[in-house]
Amino acid sequence: MAERIDIFAQDDKPSGLDRFAPKPRAGESRPSLKDLQEGTGGGKFVSREPARPAQPPTRAYYRTGRDVQFNTKVSPETKKGFADWALKTRRPMGEILEWALEALNEKRRGEPGQS
Repeated sequence: MAERIDIFAQDDKPSGLDRFAPKPRAGESRPSLKDLQEGTGGGKFVSREPARPAQPPTRAYYRTGRDVQFNTKVSPETKKGFADWALKTRRPMGEILEWALEALNEKRRGEPGQS
């Protein structure tokens, strides 16, 4: 039977982990606490500003008070039509739906069964 290796045995051979030792501190290149509190500490900090201007979002989110879910199955063309109107007018789809209902009510006013 083959002899097992004792993982706890002290070995004189280097294990290769010595190359992962921490680097020595470079005291001169570090800004003092006073410099950090006052400003940039010699200009060694990189700006966190975006490299280019932010693009406007393709979808806008509004706080409208509309909090009731309304799910229904529609054709892809109908969904695309509502989405196109929402993008074109920059209004939420709930508002487009309200406009459509209002237009339907106006068109059907006076018909039998309408009050």
